[in-house]
Amino acid sequence: MSAQRKNVAQFPPEYITMIVENLNGLNESFQEIASGLHGSSNGGGGGNMDDLKRRVENLEKKTDKMEESIRGIDSKVSVIQERLNNIPTSADLLNTEMRITNAITDAIKSVPTEDRIKTVIRDVIKDDDVAKKTYVKEQVTSAKLWIVGSIIFAIVLAIVRFGFK
Repeated sequence: MSAQRKNVAQFPPEYITMIVENLNGLNESFQEIASGLHGSSNGGGGGNMDDLKRRVENLEKKTDKMEESIRGIDSKVSVIQERLNNIPTSADLLNTEMRITNAITDAIKSVPTEDRIKTVIRDVIKDDDVAKKTYVKEQVTSAKLWIVGSIIFAIVLAIVRFGFK
């Protein structure tokens, strides 16, 4: 019985209102029929067969409307239920969150630290004999001095050999 109550609670309020109105209308029709039957004992005073026929027709129309409304509600509830069946549960979401967290953690573990990167760069420079900026400057300065020294030596040698006149 609690399952039935749970299903009714899932209906949107406007459908429940519509069903209650239809049921109230049916109740009124039943009361009209009942009062006509009780008041017309042996065909006298309270209604005739035509009146009873009209009331039954009204009741049938209202019943048809109710059946149509209930079919519409049933189809909408089926659609809602199907959508709810495809929504992940909180356990599914927690499981997905844990998998993503683990994947990020694993990815971060493999990223080297800043100190490790600096060490690798230093080792590469050292192992590959890559010249540092200061070393290159020293070599250029040394080469300039050697050139200037060579020129001075050549001038001195020329003076000594050819004489200074």
